[in-house]
Amino acid sequence: IESDLTAERREQFHRKRAEMKEELHSRTSAVIQLLRSCQHVMHELRIETDQSGTEFDRQIDGSLVRSKDGSFIMASKFQTETCTGISSKAYDQLMTRLEELNGEKRRRKTKLQDMGASIAMLWEKLRIPEEEQRAFTESVQGLGLDTIAKGEAELERLLFFKADMIGKLVAEARETIQSLWEETNATKDQRSSFAPYSVESESLFNDELLEKHEEYIQVLEARLENMKPILKLIKHREEILRERMEYEELQKDPNRLQQRGASMTKQLMREEKMARRIKGLPKLTRDLNEKLHEWKELNHENFQYHGEAYLDVMERQEEEWKQYKENELQHKLKKKQEEQTLVESRFGAGSKFKPLPGRKVLSNAQSRQNTTRRAPGDATNKASSRPRAAPTASRATTH
Repeated sequence: IESDLTAERREQFHRKRAEMKEELHSRTSAVIQLLRSCQHVMHELRIETDQSGTEFDRQIDGSLVRSKDGSFIMASKFQTETCTGISSKAYDQLMTRLEELNGEKRRRKTKLQDMGASIAMLWEKLRIPEEEQRAFTESVQGLGLDTIAKGEAELERLLFFKADMIGKLVAEARETIQSLWEETNATKDQRSSFAPYSVESESLFNDELLEKHEEYIQVLEARLENMKPILKLIKHREEILRERMEYEELQKDPNRLQQRGASMTKQLMREEKMARRIKGLPKLTRDLNEKLHEWKELNHENFQYHGEAYLDVMERQEEEWKQYKENELQHKLKKKQEEQTLVESRFGAGSKFKPLPGRKVLSNAQSRQNTTRRAPGDATNKASSRPRAAPTASRATTH
């Protein structure tokens, strides 16, 4: 006995006792944490242990109690009908159960998210009143089986409603497609390539046909989104082309410069802004030309605008502008030649006479006509043009 109760043996006993107490404390803390996690997930899943839970779930539900300081403690360190205990077996079972509960939580969340997305889409498509939507949303909470059941019932109701008005939905989808065709400048061949659009018999309208229309709408919307940067450039260029012609017409009107004061300043500022924008047209055209060739290379087709490849449109517009400028030049030369001919006819060949700006050169016939018009009044005019005699002294004295 004395050999068993040596100081060394007693020290070993105390160390072992301390290790066991530490292990007990560590195990108890770990089990409490697992129990709290399991209880939290069970609450989210609306698992009622007295109705639908397993025997182990009932043990999980009854294992923790509150201490005097409000913290959680084990109801018992040993396994009972209402407590898991803190054994290694209980620890392993809790780990497994928590993994199962989290897996079920993920599954339900995924299912509810998918159902929610389908319900929201059908609400919008079927134009369900907001009051009905709000009432349903407020009636479902958490991840319980009752929530899933309500979601499944609502989805079933909406699908039945959808089947009942499939014809209207297909017609609305076709209106959307028609609008997108216009916005994307779709060609006749592109439009005819969508065969489901030609199905006319309502007896053939079903979910599959509607789904094909909806998928095609997504394709057209994506196409329009890709086209928008180029369409913006085209719109800007077309505006500048219209402004260029307006500017040309303004330059032909000399009366625009007869204004005075603020009106004159405003007109000049307007023309200056127009000229500045027009000056940027060549760079805009080069940038757009590059974008159009990139589109053609990427999509294996020309970029269409109002039923015509815009590359061809730009080429035609450039030719028309050159022809316009050539016509204007010829018109100016012809006008100058006519004026020179009139000068020579009146003043002789080689004359250096130049009419004042804004003055028309009259032909000999026009000049003679003006002279004839003044003839009847010549004597009177000459008489009236003579200086009047000053009053005499006598008259001045009389007055």
